[in-house]
Amino acid sequence: MKDNKWYYYLIYKITNLINWKYYIWAHKTKEINDCYMWSWILIKKSIKKYWIKNFKKEIILFCKNSIEMYQKEKELINENLVKNRKNYNLIK
Repeated sequence: MKDNKWYYYLIYKITNLINWKYYIWAHKTKEINDCYMWSWILIKKSIKKYWIKNFKKEIILFCKNSIEMYQKEKELINENLVKNRKNYNLIK
């Protein structure tokens, strides 16, 4: 859902199809299908190692605005998720 006529506020999940590790992050964009797939060094290194073709990017939430987007990201990236070895998120 669009907040206004300029931006989408999204929560993405990118999954490594080889080791099934995943990364969750918030992203503000004008184009839902943009090629943006990383924002953090660990995921960048993993994409370099395993090749971009071995990753799947999916939108897991549409948000109304940036406040809601960052609140949802904070809820998703909690202590339990950070402790899970199957994800790339290392901090809440």
